[in-house]
Amino acid sequence: MKTLCDISRAKRLFDEKEYEKALEIYLEIYQIALDSGTETSFLLYQIALCFNDSHQIMEAATYINKALALDPFNLSVELLAMTIYDNIMVDIDHYLYKADKRDNVMELYNFCLINGRVTSNLEYMMVKHHLHFNETTKAKYLIDNALARNPYDKEYLVLRKNIAVEENDTEKLEELETKTKTKEFNNPRLKMLS
Repeated sequence: MKTLCDISRAKRLFDEKEYEKALEIYLEIYQIALDSGTETSFLLYQIALCFNDSHQIMEAATYINKALALDPFNLSVELLAMTIYDNIMVDIDHYLYKADKRDNVMELYNFCLINGRVTSNLEYMMVKHHLHFNETTKAKYLIDNALARNPYDKEYLVLRKNIAVEENDTEKLEELETKTKTKEFNNPRLKMLS
């Protein structure tokens, strides 16, 4: 039977950067907790932390999502989730323009999408990724989504105008030109959402 001493031992191993050994203990304790119906966000958090610090980001995200499902208002759990998803973005950024890593980029992006962790920065990175590999349709979809949320985003407007020029889409180009000449474009304000 696993005890608090085992948790203390796992914590000590983690502090000594023995992540695999700590993970082994935490996973054994977690299995016992699952079998007895006493799953806790604490164990899930510790497991996610071990996976994160041993650079197994997808596994870390899987466990932190389980912890969030059990305890959605736990600030420590949410902060670790933010760190893990930031690490996923770092991986995406690292692979962004590498042709042999396109599948990795899409897998990581889709994982973020499924788990509701797509940020403006991640979306922008994906636009750049699609444009780099001449996937204009996918890039346009993301750009148009972003412009639906913020019609006066200068970076997205420029990207969308460039695509319209490339595709000789005069109707879209006129629409975008009109937007860039408005008062709102030159003096953007945050909109109050109700």
